[in-house]
Amino acid sequence: MELPLHVAWSGMPSYDMGKPRQRMGLYRTVRHEGLRDDLPHYLKDLLLQMWPARRPRGPSPRRGR
Repeated sequence: MELPLHVAWSGMPSYDMGKPRQRMGLYRTVRHEGLRDDLPHYLKDLLLQMWPARRPRGPSPRRGR
């Protein structure tokens, strides 16, 4: 994945998403240097791949009753 200059201005502009270390580097770079609109644009698919949605099993417990 290629990052634009305003995000990767001081480091690596290209990341191999097949390598876990580079995926984490991309995540860190976008979080620290990206603009608000860059976060979902560059991280949404990455986060969905790394942390799949989990569905709760059964009803959720009620608190305070």
